[in-house]
Amino acid sequence: MVRGHHHLVDKLAVINGAVAGLALYPQIYVILFLGVADTLSPLTVWLILGNNIVWTLYGVHRSLVSVTLAGLLSFFAAAILLVI
Repeated sequence: MVRGHHHLVDKLAVINGAVAGLALYPQIYVILFLGVADTLSPLTVWLILGNNIVWTLYGVHRSLVSVTLAGLLSFFAAAILLVI
């Protein structure tokens, strides 16, 4: 987030970054605790992983907390999904 910007939309962007970054975590729960792993394509997860590497780098480069947060959370979720 750009320093000095404290508008409502800036705060909403950070919250949205966290929520968007958590989108894959229910899938991790379904696989680990319910044992259902056949509903997710590995290609989809690889695409999400690659996409979030780019978004994370962009967020860091532009000092955008919301983009970086969403990218990192989604990256880690996608990485976990590839491992389990």
